[in-house]
Amino acid sequence: MRFVFLLLTLSSCSTIVERNTVLPSEGKSGGIIYFPINVDTQTYKVIKDNQAFYIVGLPYVTEDQVVNIGDNEILVKAVNLGNQNYHKEKPQTFLTPSLEERERASAEYLLVQKLIAQRTEQLTFDLEFISPVDTLITSPYGKKRFINDAPRSPHLATDIRGKEGTPILAPKDGRAVLVANHFYGGNIVILDHGGGLFSSYSHMQKHNILQGELVKKGTVIGFVGSTGRVTGPHLHWTIYLNENRINPELFIELDYLQD
Repeated sequence: MRFVFLLLTLSSCSTIVERNTVLPSEGKSGGIIYFPINVDTQTYKVIKDNQAFYIVGLPYVTEDQVVNIGDNEILVKAVNLGNQNYHKEKPQTFLTPSLEERERASAEYLLVQKLIAQRTEQLTFDLEFISPVDTLITSPYGKKRFINDAPRSPHLATDIRGKEGTPILAPKDGRAVLVANHFYGGNIVILDHGGGLFSSYSHMQKHNILQGELVKKGTVIGFVGSTGRVTGPHLHWTIYLNENRINPELFIELDYLQD
């Protein structure tokens, strides 16, 4: 396999990494790495045995890449998902939104990008999640997608099976920074857990919280549905860390639905 090394910069990380700090030499696409810190920051940290660790979310890559963090180079290794490809036939009108719909979707995308760039005070100092819906994973993170035999962007979220109206739980404490209806995501909630860690829940039947509300782990934030650009009910669950969409399956244990 030919390795392609592209130089990326995680500027939000480099400012808090002390010189001579030894980091892990590599990590997986869409994964996380961590290292000890001795400075107070507004970036996500975990405290264990009175030691603070800074957590870095790594980008999704299709080929191995090098990421610069401070004076360190981290090899982000692409994950081989084998034959886990998603093939679907859909009407062409489903795939070609109108100009008005595209403009709406673009504005909603930019809003989400602005929200996840925020750094707020953490509510907890751990990475202990509960599953928002305790069933089966129907579409894993990183799966390659083909719609009407045409390649589409990879699936940078985890889809969890659920019947219409199944409660969706907050996996950890957070503040609802977005409770809205989006073109692609339908009824959507985004929770800010502080320190650049966010989680997003799409295609809800309906919301169960208000924007700005502080929620505790286990709170029902909404219900599984099929709103937005989808063909059936499920939860589309995304996790962002330092603006990278990382693999939600790092934090929960669910089985996969067998085809």
